[in-house]
Amino acid sequence: MEWDVLAGRWKQLKGAAKEKWGDLTDDDLLEIEGKRDKLAGKLQQRYGYAKAEAEKQADDWSARLADDGGVTADEVRHAREKAEAAWTNVKGGWREMVGSLKQKWGELTDDDLAEAEGARDRLVGKLQQKYGYAREEAEREVDAWARQNHDRTG
Repeated sequence: MEWDVLAGRWKQLKGAAKEKWGDLTDDDLLEIEGKRDKLAGKLQQRYGYAKAEAEKQADDWSARLADDGGVTADEVRHAREKAEAAWTNVKGGWREMVGSLKQKWGELTDDDLAEAEGARDRLVGKLQQKYGYAREEAEREVDAWARQNHDRTG
């Protein structure tokens, strides 16, 4: 399931998350807000999963929700359009975003960010190199970061 769609439906989906992971508290579910990174963090905390396993658990769960008919084509299209708008905002303000990028991914150097120059694919590649992310994982991370920054500035 597109995580933007999941976040928008979080109030309806909290019960499904609680059913899947009974150790999550009501406060945990409120804090998660349908965000992948927060869910993975809580799974690490409550179940002792390694980061990669927690992310896999979250992604598998969201994929099952989508397979069960949880997302319409219009919702997916809207989520993709929102991600594209967020990245357009990032490209337009790349120099202003460098601080946020360095805060999020401290292993990226000034040279790495200069080479990326606001290009999503180049940033994804840098994350793959520096953090060993699979391409899909790096793309998800970059898109989530872009949406978060767009929500703050856009």
